[in-house]
Amino acid sequence: MWAMGSAVDQDVAPPDVRVVAARFWPEWDWSAARATNGAFHQVAVLPDGPVARVTIGRDGSRRAAREHRILRILSTSDFPLRIPEPLATSEEATAAGAVLMSQVPGRPSLDVADRSQFRMKVYAETLTLFRQIPVSCLTDLPPPRSWCGGMLWTEIVAEELVPRLSADAGAAASAAIEDVLSSETEEVTFCHGDFGPHNMLWAGDDLSGLIDLDHACLGDPATDIAPLIGFHGARAASQLCSSAVLQRAMLLRATLPLQVAASAVLAGLDGLRDHALHNFRRRVAHGTLFDPEGMTPE
Repeated sequence: MWAMGSAVDQDVAPPDVRVVAARFWPEWDWSAARATNGAFHQVAVLPDGPVARVTIGRDGSRRAAREHRILRILSTSDFPLRIPEPLATSEEATAAGAVLMSQVPGRPSLDVADRSQFRMKVYAETLTLFRQIPVSCLTDLPPPRSWCGGMLWTEIVAEELVPRLSADAGAAASAAIEDVLSSETEEVTFCHGDFGPHNMLWAGDDLSGLIDLDHACLGDPATDIAPLIGFHGARAASQLCSSAVLQRAMLLRATLPLQVAASAVLAGLDGLRDHALHNFRRRVAHGTLFDPEGMTPE
């Protein structure tokens, strides 16, 4: 059984990320940082300095330590693309854990829906680089879905999420989990874990680096196709992989809201859990669980 605690009061805004970063690393002037919010993190970016990622929700120290460990493993593996380098992690046993990392140069994409031939070519080249990384260098990476429970993910879905769904949606959730577990290949490769245009930075037309590697693992190559299906559809993603990988990626894509919801359970973020479950219900109702354009696995 996973550790459960009280839910985080999401009606109360978390402390300013710049204040938290200044408490952990006072040697930097965080008042000048640009602050952004994500689902599970707040981020402070200094104009000419490092980046602080501060967790939202409970168990923050453990979550931050896992993210720091992932970056440390990748930074010593001769990773073929520019990624953040780990500089420090908060040592206080607080709810809000934090990781200090180097800043990757570049700008985010202005159009995450772009599925031009050029964009698909960059995806293909990046995925090829992933597959070329020797697995032996990355055996210390956490297992797939460690960010949302790892081996306990299915238990969290069954006990905490399915009871919050209708009978039809609950049955779809249980089937989606079973389909993924029965189809995943044992031939693993490096997986970013949340690969897509939202985590790619650019210098003009050149890919300058990748960010947000806290889901990284050794896993089924379909792992990095699944989020691309969400952005561009299965037909477009079919250019990037074999038919077998695409089929598994569609099955994985069906479970992505359940992964977010399970991670929200662990972090005590009930509002985020409910939002993710709403997305799952909507996709079941609209026939878009596997693909936003309505394709289904063969």
